[in-house]
Amino acid sequence: MPAGRHTILLEGRQFVSGARRVTHEDFLRFAQVSGDRHPMHVDPAYAAQTAMGRIIAHGPFGIALSMGLYNTIEEMTDLAVAMLDIREWKFLLPIFVGDELRLRLTIGTIRETRSGKLVVDRMFEVVRDGNEVVQSGWSAMLVNPPPADGG
Repeated sequence: MPAGRHTILLEGRQFVSGARRVTHEDFLRFAQVSGDRHPMHVDPAYAAQTAMGRIIAHGPFGIALSMGLYNTIEEMTDLAVAMLDIREWKFLLPIFVGDELRLRLTIGTIRETRSGKLVVDRMFEVVRDGNEVVQSGWSAMLVNPPPADGG
């Protein structure tokens, strides 16, 4: 991307979303939407007897949550035309009821398409209670080019 064309989308720049405390109701709703009602995710009595000792989020719950947290980052508002992919997503640690999660977003490579739009690669890290990464992965998004004046 030509230098000076955009002040927000700079390779390596990081953003942190607002916090979101996870609830049992969140897990129940995700189970309803996904159709995955395994008791590990929804039944505290069942989950208490497992190695985790309590209910845990469905793996894809963290992906969905990260997309919502992305929209709380003010600088990212109204930039995206379309999400292009999700790749190399890693489920590093379980997500529990009561966890306070944030999204740490890092801008990766940026390239201009033949049509003049930008493809921005973004590293998503779902972070628990400060700095413990529970899930991470990459996602590219298509962005309209900024105005020529750099705004």
